[in-house]
Amino acid sequence: MSDDEILLNDQAVIMIKNIQKFQVYQLGSQEFLKQHSDLQKLNMQAHRNYAYDQDEWVSELFNTYDKWDALIFNLITCFQFRTQFMPTLMGLLQKAPEQHVQASILLYSILFHEAVILDLLATRAVDQLPQTKYQSELADYLTTKLDSALKNKFSFKSTDNTTLQLEMQSCENDLDFKCTMTAFILIRAFACQKLPLLTQYKIKSSRWHVKVAQILTANNLVYERTIEKNKIQKLQYYEDGNWLDYEKMTERHFKIFKTQGQLLVACLGLSMMQDQYSKSEAGIFDVLKSKINESMIDQLPQLKELKLFYERLSFSYLQQQNSDLDDYQKKVKQQFGIEEGPQRGDGVVMIDVVSPVYCQIETLNKQFTENKLKMNQIPDTESQKINVKSENGSISLSGGTVKTSATNEQIINTICIEIFTKIKAFNVNTQTLENDYDKVFPMCTCGQTAKFRCAKCKQIWYCGRECQVKDWKEHKKTCGSAQKKEEDEIQKLLKKIEQKGDKVEYDGVK
Repeated sequence: MSDDEILLNDQAVIMIKNIQKFQVYQLGSQEFLKQHSDLQKLNMQAHRNYAYDQDEWVSELFNTYDKWDALIFNLITCFQFRTQFMPTLMGLLQKAPEQHVQASILLYSILFHEAVILDLLATRAVDQLPQTKYQSELADYLTTKLDSALKNKFSFKSTDNTTLQLEMQSCENDLDFKCTMTAFILIRAFACQKLPLLTQYKIKSSRWHVKVAQILTANNLVYERTIEKNKIQKLQYYEDGNWLDYEKMTERHFKIFKTQGQLLVACLGLSMMQDQYSKSEAGIFDVLKSKINESMIDQLPQLKELKLFYERLSFSYLQQQNSDLDDYQKKVKQQFGIEEGPQRGDGVVMIDVVSPVYCQIETLNKQFTENKLKMNQIPDTESQKINVKSENGSISLSGGTVKTSATNEQIINTICIEIFTKIKAFNVNTQTLENDYDKVFPMCTCGQTAKFRCAKCKQIWYCGRECQVKDWKEHKKTCGSAQKKEEDEIQKLLKKIEQKGDKVEYDGVK
């Protein structure tokens, strides 16, 4: 889709209706590539509607067909692939240099998919949050982006990417930075909207307010960089996807730019949430308070309320320091060797709840054990005797009938091999996957080159509908009903894991 091409409503409806969730092992498939292309077109149209102040009908279609859940699920899937599977997959690709061209294109599509989804979510978040049941999971994802911004290990130096690993590292670094900048829009939206108690708890326990304040008061701001032009050092700021030069250096102290504005408004919204802060956290807010000047308040009058909030917070801790109770608490802490935590509120007990969306490996592990029981047709009376144990990232079954186990590492390796086979089948020219049937040009029963195959058994090929209808009377005798696609893929993965040594052992049954 070119920049001038307009996406029609009917086209968008078809694309959005076909959006589906993808597990990690399905990334890089033909269906994934098709959906990735559709999402890019939808994203461009959504931005065009926003830029020209038109009705945001793309976002409304996602609401109408309830597809925000699928988008956020796929966002987390791509994030898991990048953080958990990418290192193992790069190890496999180092042994196959002939696949580097296909790998660079296919892997970039998977990495870029995360950025496209986040961009779509940010377009919706300009006015309101997406309607989704994965709101707390999205908050967890945004916490990782805040952590990335705090670390600020993004590199903007141009290097010669002579190897696939360096090229992928450069792409990952660039996309991670852009995703972090886009995430600031969503963080501002979360901070300024009425949220469920679970999501509020996630935000408070992750210390969003403190982290955003730290980003704004850092010595090296994440949305600024220094480059050399004509042997002159220049400071630039990031805005709307571009790096721009400061017209005057005084601008960075007195003018609010978009990225900085998003974070300041986020601080204002987060200050409305009733929370408890430690003294060290109050010190961070003091630094931010000192940076809010009259010129900034003129541009964003609500900053006056934020500054007053920080002043009251600082004054309350100043009163506490001068009280007899504070002196007594210090003596107790010194006596028992208790030190104040630098990032948590005093007296706050943190309990992190991990969402099943982030546990796809563990879900596959559970399905592995369930498949073992199902494949061996264990009677109900016997299956009740089986104990399921989870230890050190592995799930094992023990009982009078079956013993088997699969570790997370084995599942990661198997999924990486599955994606590696997709890379080998990827055609750079057509941007599609070629399986073995495509390479040998299968023949129809009439003798012509076949282009279609039976949708049920996927074994018999035909040149067209006419030949399929003629052959159906004979073929239906042997054509079995196809199982669900996801179950088939899981079965293949589990068989590959089993072939590597995880054989089923029988105790007392011959």
